[in-house]
Amino acid sequence: MIDQPTRVLIVMRHAEAQSMARSDHERALTPNGMADALDMGRWLARQRYVPQSALVSSALRAQETWAQASRGGGWSEQIGKSTSQLYDAGPWDALALIGATDPGVRILMVVGHNPTMAALAYGLDDGLADEAVVAARNAGMSPATAVVFQCRHEWTELAEGSARVLASYRGLS
Repeated sequence: MIDQPTRVLIVMRHAEAQSMARSDHERALTPNGMADALDMGRWLARQRYVPQSALVSSALRAQETWAQASRGGGWSEQIGKSTSQLYDAGPWDALALIGATDPGVRILMVVGHNPTMAALAYGLDDGLADEAVVAARNAGMSPATAVVFQCRHEWTELAEGSARVLASYRGLS
């Protein structure tokens, strides 16, 4: 169990998406992606990492990932905040979005795209977690991979090497 002053950040790459659509922004999840996102929500709920808020890329595949994870986890999809800024954000831009999160939020989920989600998943890591904990991340930030971080700072103070990996999960597809 984590102590009260700790925050939890869940960094998740969207689940598997179709390779073609009218635009990249409109790519929907595949059936495997839908199942993986649902499983991700179930896994997070079993681990008791239930987000209080979420930042979700405005791309359809990220929106669908969030919706399915919410269903699987049993939390309200309404706590997710769609943002076009996350769609093509770099890691520093993503950190700025995270830093603007209400300080009362203790568990925040970010659903976005590579290479930014991978950059966060590796860059925030303080390097002190056991190998088993980071195994899913270290297998590559493939679609439907999530990394759960323990953050001992305010969201505004989140920086490179400032968070401990608590868990990681990789979709089954």
